[in-house]
Amino acid sequence: MSDLITGIIDTLGYAGIALLMFLEMVIPVIPSEVIMPFAGFTAARGGMSLTGVIVAGTTGSLLGATALYGIGRLLPDAAIYRFIRRYGSWAGLTIESVHKGEKVFDKHNRAAVFFGRLLPGIRSVVSLPAGIREMNLGIFMAFTLFGVAIWTTLLGVLGYVLGDKYEQVAHFIGAFSNVIVGLIVIGIIVYFVRLWRRRRARRRH
Repeated sequence: MSDLITGIIDTLGYAGIALLMFLEMVIPVIPSEVIMPFAGFTAARGGMSLTGVIVAGTTGSLLGATALYGIGRLLPDAAIYRFIRRYGSWAGLTIESVHKGEKVFDKHNRAAVFFGRLLPGIRSVVSLPAGIREMNLGIFMAFTLFGVAIWTTLLGVLGYVLGDKYEQVAHFIGAFSNVIVGLIVIGIIVYFVRLWRRRRARRRH
């Protein structure tokens, strides 16, 4: 897989990065943790610009997420679930992962779309429930854009900085993902504490 990814980037350049990041969003088994760090490494060698790498990766991810959103919005739920049960395994999608994405989206909505882009395992599947629940397309694209821009920038810059050790990015991503999960948990706690205080204040009045 890694050799195929690096070969496509070496051959197609920015278009290859955009294509791979599009496919990575639609087919989760394709790892962005290889695509963008290698692209950043290529930029460090002078083959491409780091800005161009980030723009290409962000564009591909946004288009891929929007495609999944469109599938969720336009197709009947039963047809989507049936397709995933039959063919999803080859793409790394399971009905359980989709239901997990639905639960995350139902609880956190816009925050799920934004923060979900920073969490491997959630970043792809959260687009489907956003479409199924008919989230406003403009809002979906805006929050997706911010999320994927951060993700692709992080991976590209790490690859640029690490150079030929770009494969070590996976270690950084594990720690980064834990930080994001921690921030989400803190945010949820703060939200419910504020909600509890408001209700308590209303009861006093």
